[in-house]
Amino acid sequence: MTIQMMPWRLENLQATIDGFLASGSLLATKVGDAYGRADVSDDPGLYLFAAPLGAWLGLDAAQTATLFFLGILALAVVAGSLGVWWAFGTPLSRGIGVVALGALAIVAAKVGDVYVVSTAVLMAFVPWLLAVVRERSMRALLVFAALAGLLGGGSNLIRSHSSTALAIVALAAFALATWAPTKMRALAAVVLLATMLIAPAGLSLVHRQRDAFLATVEELPPIAASGHPLWHSVYIGLGYVPNDHGITYLDEVAFAFVQERAPGALSGSKESESILRAEVFRLATTDPAFVARGVGAKLLAIAGYLLVFANIGLLALVVARPPWSELAPLLVGLSFSALPGIIAIPVPNYLTGFIAMSTLLGIVGIDSWFSKRASQTAVPAES
Repeated sequence: MTIQMMPWRLENLQATIDGFLASGSLLATKVGDAYGRADVSDDPGLYLFAAPLGAWLGLDAAQTATLFFLGILALAVVAGSLGVWWAFGTPLSRGIGVVALGALAIVAAKVGDVYVVSTAVLMAFVPWLLAVVRERSMRALLVFAALAGLLGGGSNLIRSHSSTALAIVALAAFALATWAPTKMRALAAVVLLATMLIAPAGLSLVHRQRDAFLATVEELPPIAASGHPLWHSVYIGLGYVPNDHGITYLDEVAFAFVQERAPGALSGSKESESILRAEVFRLATTDPAFVARGVGAKLLAIAGYLLVFANIGLLALVVARPPWSELAPLLVGLSFSALPGIIAIPVPNYLTGFIAMSTLLGIVGIDSWFSKRASQTAVPAES
């Protein structure tokens, strides 16, 4: 199986592999005789973690990306399956949970690219969070917080906000874990958030070392603002439904609109974002029916994903009614994971986190139903 990647991302990964081979410097690219920065306009994690792997193993960019992301998914399946085996109450629900995680990994691999990690981080950690909550172990709570924060921070470098849903689920679970003292729950939250900052801090160090090297071999322009522009996505996301405003889900549409009002404005710049934000608010006030129709259509599509991936687990949740301390964090995480599909468009690339949360919600419902049934049919031991 080959992980599908955006062509420009593969080109950048290959340049980063070549840069590492030529210089030994992380996040430095090399195209011909020219050096550059790998992460000027994209999340840096793929280039930071995968490029050295590809260089050491003698792989090209496509092979490196496939090994990197399939490896992440394989580790996530193993970790999540162990968590399911600990957390779930019956052999049948454990088996169903493990199979569901394997199927979820296949779906994520089919989606491909950096979107894989949004599924992987939830698949790996949410079952363990459930196990910790059910086990009521304060030591395990702190260990979970540290590991989830550390690896979640790294995940966020690969795909922006890929671990935000996990953090929200964990914080909600900590808040509702009334079996633990308040100070212990607060400490777990602090540990989670603090360890999530370790990866960005390490990235800053890498940037300083990389830029120090580049300063000796290349005259580079100042680093421009980079990231994922919010209002750009919101604006073209309005084109999910047919409209009379000429909006479709194409980057070129937003770029052209901005150029009409501010020729020369850079895509993703503060000026560009300000123009698009103003237009979104103008449309929301002058044509609210259009905006509402788009949001409604997106929510309907997202509900379809929920029905497919949670499946019979939704019915099991209604029947079994698991404790609110287990259900509420999952519902909060599910709701947050739907936001990319509402802001942009509801396609698998932007809903890998939602698909993962739907699957996890479904298997928790199934486990709750089997556990409830087992407890009802258990024969009391003779005295």
